[in-house]
Amino acid sequence: LCADALEQLGYQAESGTWRNAYLTAAKELREGNVGAVRGASATGDLQKNMSANMLFDYFAIVLDKNTLAKEEFKMNFVLTDVKEEHVLSFNNGALLVYEDTLDEEADVTVTCPKNALFIIIKGDIETFETMAKIEGKKDILLDFAANLNEFTIGKGIQFNIIEP
Repeated sequence: LCADALEQLGYQAESGTWRNAYLTAAKELREGNVGAVRGASATGDLQKNMSANMLFDYFAIVLDKNTLAKEEFKMNFVLTDVKEEHVLSFNNGALLVYEDTLDEEADVTVTCPKNALFIIIKGDIETFETMAKIEGKKDILLDFAANLNEFTIGKGIQFNIIEP
């Protein structure tokens, strides 16, 4: 009865998102949660074409702010291939990014190509050191990189829409 009601709601929904949710829930009630979810495949092209600002925003998303909550630091990033300069300022658990500027009082200055930032995201600091010139307090960069969380989505992850 519930599946019939959800199906009817799905047919009447004007929003595609609600329609899909209702119909998926109805199917789940009738058939159970069967079959693997097809995950997205990434070739890396999208990431490689992200701007530096997007990458630094991604840093702010995946950074474990609770672990670094008491820390306060500034990092300069000079991206040689795209000729950009950025300051990352971390204070009170917030990472702020300033474009087209450098801070003379920064704790660490990193000079590297833009695509080397992906190496930091992966947490491979040894490889990053071969690609970048790091001046200042290197341990701040190491702590920063160590506290970047990685979101992994395995193949076949399933979750229920309607059933607990």
